Amino acid sequence: MRPKLMIILLAVAISILCSEAVAQPPENRSVLYAAKIYDTELSPEDASWIASKSDLLVISGVGDQYVEQMKVEDPDMRIFRYFTVCLISSSPSPSYNVIGYKEIEKNHPDWFWVNSKGKKIHPTPKLYAMDPAAKGWGRYWVKQVLRTVSPLPYDGVHGDLAYTDIGQATPEAKHKYPREEDFHSAQESFLASIHRGLNQAGKTLILNNATMWSRIDPNYLLKRRLHHCDGFNQQAVAMRWRNHPENRFVDEKHFARGMKIIEEAVRRKKIVMLGMQPSSDRNDIAYCVGCYLLVKNDPWVYLNIDWGGKYKDMRRLFREYGDIIKADYGVPVGDRYKDGNLWKREYSKGVVVVDPVKHTFNFIDQTRY
Repeated sequence: MRPKLMIILLAVAISILCSEAVAQPPENRSVLYAAKIYDTELSPEDASWIASKSDLLVISGVGDQYVEQMKVEDPDMRIFRYFTVCLISSSPSPSYNVIGYKEIEKNHPDWFWVNSKGKKIHPTPKLYAMDPAAKGWGRYWVKQVLRTVSPLPYDGVHGDLAYTDIGQATPEAKHKYPREEDFHSAQESFLASIHRGLNQAGKTLILNNATMWSRIDPNYLLKRRLHHCDGFNQQAVAMRWRNHPENRFVDEKHFARGMKIIEEAVRRKKIVMLGMQPSSDRNDIAYCVGCYLLVKNDPWVYLNIDWGGKYKDMRRLFREYGDIIKADYGVPVGDRYKDGNLWKREYSKGVVVVDPVKHTFNFIDQTRY
């Protein structure tokens, strides 16, 4: 073989190997951590600690100044900027709203949601509700968001970006959408437009799943909404949100359904943040970790350890329950399976056992199994 041809072939082989190396997911770890940091002032030392613990991070505007630092310290970490889309602020802050109230009031007053008397709907004196069906509102929102996230190494956007139940979202606007189906249609068209706009700019869209439930269609998430996002925060598989203490855990039926939703999301290569809800109970924390280990599938599923978005409580979580969430379980060697009332999954160092009836988790290591 001629030397020149050998050099060309060698260069091609090296190029292929390099491209494969770049395409590989992050190192396969026992647990991939997601965290949320909202309105908390951080220091450079705080940012370093977060970067050392998190594989996926959601932050509000208070963390913009540390995004580059954290990305340098952990290039594999995915970082998302928190926003809301249903509201707009008439003041320069809060940082999770798109700024532009005066411009919209002057040039696009029809974008505001109004009640049956034609008055603008505002949940608080400085926050106004926006109509998802307003022509041009989605493009404007994406443009404003990209002005914030594009100059920084953000991977995308996360937040409460669309609802399914108008009675929960904006009850004063029910006169415009007397049927839930019509509201669904308006929301999905809007969501599809902002998803497309962000993707065209190389940014991904992660939704809060609290906005995904539909009373009229239990399969709404799978049939429609999952098409219009790149992932979601799943808060309803293990534990419900903290303001439902009397009904803290989902029942076995909803547990099984949640597992199927996560399985489908992973099949479509959508990010899933499995929510660990705030709790002072060690058993609650253990149960969430066990549920995560049932569905862990690098690099798509993350255990959300934010504890209500409070940074100091996040440190406390690691300090008090680190032996649970940081234990070395090994790597999955099979899919989860049901054994009576128990759900199990084999790992290289043992077996994960979750009981969705009693809300318990156990890890049986190889020496005992």
